[in-house]
Amino acid sequence: MVKVSICITYYNQIDFVRQSLESVLAIGFPCDFEILCGDDGSTDGTIDIIKEYAIKYPDNIKYFVSERTETAKSINRASLNRLNLAKNATGDYIMFLDGDDYYCDKTFVKEALDVFENNKDVEVCAFNFAYLHTDNSQEIFKQNMKEGFIDVKEYISKGAYTHSGACVFKNILDKEKLELLYKINNFDDNAITIYFMQFGDLYYFDKPIYVYRQSNDSLWNDANKTEQCLINAFDYQLICASAPIFSIPLAKRQYSAVKYVYRNKNMLSSLLETKYEEYVDLAKKYHDTFMLLLLQYNSLGGIAKIKTFMMWIQYKGKVKLND
Repeated sequence: MVKVSICITYYNQIDFVRQSLESVLAIGFPCDFEILCGDDGSTDGTIDIIKEYAIKYPDNIKYFVSERTETAKSINRASLNRLNLAKNATGDYIMFLDGDDYYCDKTFVKEALDVFENNKDVEVCAFNFAYLHTDNSQEIFKQNMKEGFIDVKEYISKGAYTHSGACVFKNILDKEKLELLYKINNFDDNAITIYFMQFGDLYYFDKPIYVYRQSNDSLWNDANKTEQCLINAFDYQLICASAPIFSIPLAKRQYSAVKYVYRNKNMLSSLLETKYEEYVDLAKKYHDTFMLLLLQYNSLGGIAKIKTFMMWIQYKGKVKLND
């Protein structure tokens, strides 16, 4: 019998645990399902509520707790938490939910499974989503996609987007694939969706099924423009590492971010202020030579600066743009 795995990641989200879990339990699953909760060392009582639900629904809910020594937010820690759940998932299909978000539709899983059943080459069934702002108002994301089959390379190169939480994926995560993803450690949001798309077709439903909570102190919203462009520029290399067949459309997708970093290479230390060394360390950790050269441009010698320029020309050549 078909089975669906829902992987939910938490860290100090006690105010949202019940809503996220109840939204999953409210879905009209036409098959067997399991809910895998990963707590990243919460200290606010999040895990107590997860345990309460696991006791109430022992056949459907399992939880995993990670030890934690630091208190800083980290995309890398969230990725590891998510990958641990994926490693333990036993479903034929898999979904990913952030602990402060929730589903707002009860029929989408059945709709997705119908598409999978009738189209064996489909790997991703994607839906739209809604932002939940800090004033509790909702805003449906304005998609530039029409319902139906979507060309995956166009989805990437033209900057299309839907939250990975608003997708149902065919679970192809075997041991070999998980080992690669653990090594790259960039299994978050858009990287997740693009990773799965390399294994099959994409079908899009034009209705919101996922509510994406916006927080002023989130990793993304707390970042200034320079940081956001750097994050997107890093994503180019990282997502390429897990989905190399998309290297050209990914280069096109991240072009504006890479261009911004390149054009501001002389000012990055001042634009990043206290976070400058953090991003230098990140470039070293990711072995991203181009970003490291740009970050350290003011201290480079002549030959290294020429190398930086040539890497920029190579990148533009891949994108095939003259700017």
